[in-house]
Parts: sequence; structure tokens; C-alpha cells
Amino acid sequence: MPTILITGAAGFVGGHVTREAARYRADLRLMSHRSPLLGSGPPTQEGPPTQEGPAGQDGARVVRADLTDPASLRGVCDGVDVLIHCASQIGGGVEANEAVNARGTAALVEEARRAGVARIVQLSTASVYGRGTFRGDRPEELRRNPGSPTSRTRAAAEDTVLAAGGVVLRPHLVYGEGDRWVVPGLTRMLRVLGSTRSIRV
Repeated sequence: MPTILITGAAGFVGGHVTREAARYRADLRLMSHRSPLLGSGPPTQEGPPTQEGPAGQDGARVVRADLTDPASLRGVCDGVDVLIHCASQIGGGVEANEAVNARGTAALVEEARRAGVARIVQLSTASVYGRGTFRGDRPEELRRNPGSPTSRTRAAAEDTVLAAGGVVLRPHLVYGEGDRWVVPGLTRMLRVLGSTRSIRV
């Protein structure tokens, strides 16, 4: 049975990835800097002594580690076959994005390489392409043109993962149960538009 480490397991995307992964025959290890893990039940297994935490899925092992603290990552990839990297900093200042997305991913990938992880998958973002309509464009022909600290540092994280032989996924707008960005943002916009009698285009 493969061991899968999922980072950002307490987040929106990471939580959904975790629930999907739990449907398959795999030993799940959930990494989060939050304690307790959001939506978690009682502990079922402990992680390494300095990184134990409550389990988010029955039988899953939760490890507490912080991408901004490379020392806390030591050992999180031991015995791991697949790393699914969902953790990221969205918004905030340049330094926060650099610390989590760029330097944090580099430290995590280095730990994965040290531990001999066979497969690394990163959940990135389509925002690394920048603004545009992109209608009819083939994804493999598009050039990255990130325009924000978040997208620039996530592009840097992609480079690290790809250099290590990993796979990068670039979803666009991700929404669903637990979404705090897309649908709430659309709702706010509709409220503003609904209160306006005329809209100048």
C-alpha cells in the first residue's frame, strides 16, 4: 500500500484532495501547520514525536510542519511514496509569499529528495499565465507571465518541482464546498451590481 503525503491538508483544496485520496487503498499522511487540523476528529495515529497532531481522516497520520521552518520538515517525507503538495500562500505581502511558496516548496522538495520520494505532484494555479482570454490557445504553447507576488512565487515553486522530476497541475478557479474565495467573491459582486441601477461599460 503506497504512502501519500498531502500538504495543506487543512486548506480548501488540500482537504478535498484528502477526502478523495481516502477513497483509495493508501496510507495517508496529512501535513499542516495548523493545530488542530480543521474538521478533524479524534487522533487515530501519531506522527513523528515533534510533529504529532489529530487525524483528519480515520487511519490517517497527521504531521505538524511549517513550510517557513525547514527544520520542522525533517522526517515528514520518510517512507513516503507520493507527495501531493497543495499548501500555498495566497495573497499577503511579498515576503510571506516568498517564504511559503518559493523557499518553502524548495525546502519541502529537498526533504522529499533526501527521503527518496518517487513522485511529487504540485497543485499550482493557472494565474501563472497572467491575464488574458486564452481562447483557442493550447496550454503547452502558453508562456507563463505571472503578475502578482502569489503567482510569481508559485511559478518559482513550479520550477523547483519540475527540476526534481515532478508534475505540476494548474487549475483555474476552484470552488465547491468550503470555498472562501470564488463564490463569496461572486456573491459580493452581485450584491454591488444589484444595488446599481445603471452600469457604465
